[in-house]
Amino acid sequence: MNQARTLILGGGITGLSAGLASGLPVYEAVNTPGGICSSYYVRPGNTKQLHTVPKDGEAYRFEIGGGHWIFGGDPTILRFIQSLTPVKTYYRRSSVFFPGQKLYVPYPLQNHLSHLDRKTALAALTEMITPSGNVPRTMAEWIRQSFGTTLTDLFFGPFHRLYTAGMWEKIAPQDAYKSPVNPKLALRGALDEVPPVGYNVSFVYPEDGLNTLAQKMATHCDIHYGYRVAHIDIRHKKVVFANGDERHYNALLSTLPLNKMMEIAGLEVDYKPDPYTSVLVLNIGAVRGPQCPDDHWYTFHIPNPVSIELDFTAMWMFLSCPNLLS
Repeated sequence: MNQARTLILGGGITGLSAGLASGLPVYEAVNTPGGICSSYYVRPGNTKQLHTVPKDGEAYRFEIGGGHWIFGGDPTILRFIQSLTPVKTYYRRSSVFFPGQKLYVPYPLQNHLSHLDRKTALAALTEMITPSGNVPRTMAEWIRQSFGTTLTDLFFGPFHRLYTAGMWEKIAPQDAYKSPVNPKLALRGALDEVPPVGYNVSFVYPEDGLNTLAQKMATHCDIHYGYRVAHIDIRHKKVVFANGDERHYNALLSTLPLNKMMEIAGLEVDYKPDPYTSVLVLNIGAVRGPQCPDDHWYTFHIPNPVSIELDFTAMWMFLSCPNLLS
């Protein structure tokens, strides 16, 4: 019988960080580290996934989770990343795209009203600078008070309705740092261009792909590949893996999704689970066309209502274009 100890389940960035800091064993389902925070390469006309960039560089680079940037100003974290793999610093270019008008509006929308028609811009600006004495109780109330009815109906409402799986009218205000409200900048942006703002104005990305960061972290961990968790026996404190191996534990540090963890552990609670959002990442390798924007990312608004199990009033897609980071 294996000696009981603390085990880490999942070799994504969180599991690797825990394993690197503690020295505890990490068990990963597949044969590469990083989870959804990893990248791979595919040569044109081929379907084989490569985990390192070919020497001639002739390959498309994809991310498993799609669009992971490393942002933030903590110098300790940045120094740690740079000690593992070379990185480059980029400055964000992003927009909201309205296909009906074939219109790109730089992010954040409220600071670039000059790109909208005069009537919409004037209404939005008037609503934003009109003070409200009410204290918002929900995210929906905060958004409407911060950006006004015009911008809420145009963008923030449909986006956050999907972003929160419909819970924006129930949960407390949050994420203000992602789209800061500044009436002075909004007024200036209604007449002229303004500099970008937000939490990810600048970001870094590994020169050789996101997978290199996870690979370098894994070299400092006691990581075991090919260990997909099949069942957790919480009574006997035993993890059973799909390959037939078993490990006894004193404690588990799981980085697996909570619903998956409860399922394989046979746990049930007498509460209705909250809804959650999910993102479908579609990786496309193509030669950049003349209409492909210069943005690193943009939010694509499909104005017609779409119904996919839930009653969506709009569909939003995050699209990225190849070669924008090169």
